[in-house]
Amino acid sequence: MEEPRDSPICNSIDRISNLPENLIHHILSFMDMTQVVHTCVLSKRWKNLWAITSILNLFSLAISNKNQNSAVPFQKFIKFVDQIFILRDNSNIQSVNLVCGKQRNFVIDISIMTASLTTWIVAAVRSNIQELYLDIAAVKISRFPQCLFTCTSLIKLELKLGGNSSIIVLPSSMDLLRLTFMNLDSLPSDVNLTNRLFSKCPVLESLIIKGRLGHMDLQISSLTLKHLTMVDFVSKSKVKVDAPNLVYFKCRDFISKLYFLENLVSLVTADIYMSATKDEAGKIEDYTKNHWLFLTALSNAKEIRLSEWFLCLWARGFFAASCKNSLQFSNLRLVKLKSYLPKYLIRALGWLLCISPNVESLSIVNLGMSSKDIPDSEDFFAGVPLDHLRFVEIRGLLGHFNELKLVEIIFKKAVVLEKMLLFSCKKSTTGKCLTTFGEKLLTLPRASSNITTFLI
Repeated sequence: MEEPRDSPICNSIDRISNLPENLIHHILSFMDMTQVVHTCVLSKRWKNLWAITSILNLFSLAISNKNQNSAVPFQKFIKFVDQIFILRDNSNIQSVNLVCGKQRNFVIDISIMTASLTTWIVAAVRSNIQELYLDIAAVKISRFPQCLFTCTSLIKLELKLGGNSSIIVLPSSMDLLRLTFMNLDSLPSDVNLTNRLFSKCPVLESLIIKGRLGHMDLQISSLTLKHLTMVDFVSKSKVKVDAPNLVYFKCRDFISKLYFLENLVSLVTADIYMSATKDEAGKIEDYTKNHWLFLTALSNAKEIRLSEWFLCLWARGFFAASCKNSLQFSNLRLVKLKSYLPKYLIRALGWLLCISPNVESLSIVNLGMSSKDIPDSEDFFAGVPLDHLRFVEIRGLLGHFNELKLVEIIFKKAVVLEKMLLFSCKKSTTGKCLTTFGEKLLTLPRASSNITTFLI
């Protein structure tokens, strides 16, 4: 088919080159620097654009020779990055994303890589870098130049060192005056340096720690911190958090870890997933007191996401304490639970809803354990008001009695319920149970006249 005379193809119009320069640089920001440098052959206008781009994406595996199945020796990557920093102009750098992937068939010289990395970081700091992402887990480097931790322009810092395989080495002097976001998968073995690092970030708003703390007692005290994520999964350490402006708290850990949470008066979302080793599961009573204090610290939250272990601990702590306890989750509007659904956990959920009278949404992901409970007429939510509950979602239904009983109780008590979404598990062994479940579902009485129910 012949192109129209005014077609851009027919007239060879270079629409990309005619774009505003800031838009071109935005496009280049999504490309690896090897590709960005190659654009210099396109036209005179593109010849030096790579040298003034402010976002440097440097991925070691992006450089390959004619044999696409093997990587060029790492020395070539080092030389390429050296040339990028030497030949680019003196304009400021917005961000550097450096990823050193695993290289095959040769050994990386750690001393050479350390020296090169130091040179690149110094060059970036001199160019007033704002965002730095380093993924150097493959080369196991943990020591950085001091200027990185005293950089006055740095706003965002992410270091991926390989977790426990590399322990970050911090200088004695640190001062990150503008840093608002920090993501670390490794921490120093010196707890004093670690605590000092956090204290030297006076405007830090988001902190993600995915490293292993070992026996370290970590202290995070900040007036500016708003988002905190702790992913540790190593026991025998203590964590103290004092953050009156924290609005989001995510924790993935073992139940044996001691968390001391203070002044979480601004908390909106708490995402808590606790697991247990076999040994810890047999000593669950030993952890109820600490987790009762944990629960109390989260009482201002509007949204809570839980695992079955933590819900079970909370329930045990509640019954171990006085049932007349005045603890209330008055602000809580959304509860998300990822758990099996045996009787004792349904009762624990009822307890949580009992102290959270204003919950409007309930979402449950059933993990799929077969129910061995004997059917009975017990009301798992005895005395639990569901006056504000409007939306319920349950995923992973197997068609077991406990699931039907939970739905029945909600139907009976939720007077303003508007929608219930039920998603079945896609296992071939559940077909007959789900058919029976669906038939019984239609016969259940409902307190709300406006409810819409979907079984999918």
